[in-house]
Amino acid sequence: MKKWLIVCILAFAFAVSQSHSQQTRGFGGGSGAAVSGTVTVGSTIVGKAAPDLLGISWPKGMIMKSYCPICGASSSDSARRIIAMLNGAGIHHLRILTLEVETVATYVSGSAPHNMAANQFGDADLMNFANFVCAMPRLTFTWGINYLNNTPAVAAQEAASVNRLLGPGGSACKNRLSGFEIGNEPDNASYGTGQAAANKFALGWNTYAKAIRAAVPGATFVGPSLGLTNSMSVYLPPFMSMNAALLSRVTQHYYDGSSKYPNIAQILEQGIDPRVKTQGATLEAISAAHGNLPIEINETNTAPNGGVAGVSNTRASAIWAVTNAFDFSIAAAGAGPVTLDYMSGGAPVYGGTYTKGYSPIVDTPGSTWSNPELTGMRLVSLIGPGDMKSCAVAISLNVRCYQVGTKTVLVNQSEQSVQLSISLPGGTSSASSILASPPFPGPVESDLKVQGLAEGPLSETVAGGKIVTTVPPMSIRVITEGR
Repeated sequence: MKKWLIVCILAFAFAVSQSHSQQTRGFGGGSGAAVSGTVTVGSTIVGKAAPDLLGISWPKGMIMKSYCPICGASSSDSARRIIAMLNGAGIHHLRILTLEVETVATYVSGSAPHNMAANQFGDADLMNFANFVCAMPRLTFTWGINYLNNTPAVAAQEAASVNRLLGPGGSACKNRLSGFEIGNEPDNASYGTGQAAANKFALGWNTYAKAIRAAVPGATFVGPSLGLTNSMSVYLPPFMSMNAALLSRVTQHYYDGSSKYPNIAQILEQGIDPRVKTQGATLEAISAAHGNLPIEINETNTAPNGGVAGVSNTRASAIWAVTNAFDFSIAAAGAGPVTLDYMSGGAPVYGGTYTKGYSPIVDTPGSTWSNPELTGMRLVSLIGPGDMKSCAVAISLNVRCYQVGTKTVLVNQSEQSVQLSISLPGGTSSASSILASPPFPGPVESDLKVQGLAEGPLSETVAGGKIVTTVPPMSIRVITEGR
């Protein structure tokens, strides 16, 4: 049977406003002849890209806004658009988090729907959420339980209400709840800091978890969801010692801008961020010590606190979405499966309109749209899972590569076109390419469509057992080999 090399190219034509032209170094296309280089794919396994590698982290407060973006999942225009974008991007997991020190939404049984004045949500709001979840057959979620300003009894009541709708025997739909998260970023100063605070949280978390287990037998949990890399050595040992047996996965946060508020050049880095390596190595050790416990970077994005305007809401974030996902897959190669939830939020989240824009999906009372990051997430889902092997690029420009299963991912982060000669293990017989060029801005339902699929693949050059291909400026080409 004839085998094919399928080449899927995601070409991001960066359209950045003139006011940002110096910051972006003119990203918007290169000129002149292509710069040549070589790519060598090795046989050494350096990581593993998990199935459903990416999800979205979404604040719980969304269900108690003065308007409800996910209400009436079958009829609400906002909900319909969000569902279409999640399905189109291949996103099948949500982390519903509690914003402990920002917008705290407290569960009160019998509270009026959208009771924003009292910062409360009730069973009617949970039913709206359940309708939203049930509209997507593959969607699962973890549910955040408030730790600060809460009690174990109230936490257990909330957990039981969510479980009745969406747990194993859910009355709305079954087996969508994949775990509870207690608190958020316990290394935040609002919890206290240092070893005493770490010990106190580990004990308090355990008290909450046991109360929830009493109300929801068999409940599983994720945590501790630390905010900072340098907190891991203080908070993880007591937390894992006391609570590892209750966990279905260990969670951590990472923002590219935690130590530097980035410009575009800084998020399009030549190599892996050293903090990603540090987190990966620490989580590898934790996972190995607890039966290869899966790892989830359950809050991540280009920069903290909503992002940086002109960076987080540009197409550079689409490229970052791809490199960040595969960098973590390599950094924690020796651990259980690694998944990542890209932080979302809609508007308002941080007390005003959502203008900085790192949210993959942005939702306001007047409109709903996707940011470029969601297109990068779509590409990751198209690449799919697989063992990751070594991949080296020899070129003078900022070009990176990853080998995922039988796919070679070429990331051209430079302003110039590059011509790459790719040496793959084994022989090849043919190659084809598909061009994807997402519209921006454009109708939300078409943001994620791969252009050119209807016309079929275009011929690529295979000679002497090598593929010779060109990768346009600021673009990603994914080659699937056939032998």
